Amino acid sequence: MAFPYVDHTWAVGNVLTIARMNNLESQFQSLLDLLTTRGDITYRGAATWERLAKGTEGQYLRQGANDPEWGSPLTVAETEVFNGTSPTAWTDLDLSGTIGANPALVLLKIYPGEIGITCAVRKNGDTDEFYSDSNPAYTCGAALLINKSDLIHEVAIVATNADGIIEWRTGAATAGTTIDIIGYIK
Repeated sequence: MAFPYVDHTWAVGNVLTIARMNNLESQFQSLLDLLTTRGDITYRGAATWERLAKGTEGQYLRQGANDPEWGSPLTVAETEVFNGTSPTAWTDLDLSGTIGANPALVLLKIYPGEIGITCAVRKNGDTDEFYSDSNPAYTCGAALLINKSDLIHEVAIVATNADGIIEWRTGAATAGTTIDIIGYIK
């Protein structure tokens, strides 16, 4: 055990002395002293051993940029990510400002802004054409395909790419279209 253990070189013929035992016990005790609560975890920090306080029920342990951290399986966001005129060609929608630049499964709330407008979403980089230019009202098989028969919000689940981006399009350019992230799983 290196870091920050102070090694006393053991060689054939070395005797286990009280001083060496006290040194080992002292170093072990300093590691144990970091753990103040049942469920705490120790890990190697930048210069010494660090304590990661126990998480809350349902959280999972994940690797941060340098150190381990607790994460939640589902993050509730309730964040508007688009408000304007919808595109009629596949267009990137960057969700990384809310979910981070990473792959995620995202639950969206979509309001197309006008009755009869079809909206489709897919993972960025997907080349499958879920949407028919000739008759968008009758297209099916998309990760999400909404044909608005009334003015209510619809929900969709879509995967993002590694940068947190999806693609989307609608059957007609419609002002007043909004997209909110309800929640996501990283």
